[in-house]
Amino acid sequence: MRVGVWEGLDIGLKTSIPGAYAGDVKYQFVGRDSASKFQLSSGLKVGYASLKGEDAEGEEVDGIPVIDLMLPVYATYEATSWMSITAAPQFTFRISDNELWYPGGAIAGGNVSLRLGKSAGLIGEFGFHRHLAENYNMMNYGAVLYAPFDASDLLSGLF
Repeated sequence: MRVGVWEGLDIGLKTSIPGAYAGDVKYQFVGRDSASKFQLSSGLKVGYASLKGEDAEGEEVDGIPVIDLMLPVYATYEATSWMSITAAPQFTFRISDNELWYPGGAIAGGNVSLRLGKSAGLIGEFGFHRHLAENYNMMNYGAVLYAPFDASDLLSGLF
C-alpha cells in the first residue's frame, strides 16, 4: 500500500511473506509532471522479518529476527503509457542475531522491474544483492498482477 503525503512524497507499507514487513518513505526528485518519461526518486526503507534457519550446532531455529535498513534509488523510464522499466540500486545495512544464515553488515545490490499495463497489468522483478564482508549472495524474482484500489476510505482518519 502506498499513500501520497504531499506532492513528490509518499509512504508505503508492505508484507511479502508471513512474518516479513517493510515500511518506507520516498521522495521523487525528477519527473513529477505527467509529460515526463523519466522519474528519479530515493528514500529510506526499514524491513523486519522473523525467519527460519539453523544455529551453529545445526539445530533448526524459528523466529530469527532480521532488520534491514535500506537506502534505495529508483530510476524509471516510461517507454509507453502501458510499459515502463525501473532500475533500483540499493545499499542495505542488516542487523541479525544469526550470523550463520543471515549475516549482519553491509549489502549492496539492486532490482530491475518491468511493468506491462496501464491501470491494471503485470509487474515482473529480478534482484541481486551481495554481502560486502561475507561470501553471501541473495537473488530474488517474482511477478505480481495489479489493479486499481482506492484506499481513501480506509485511510481517511490518518491524514
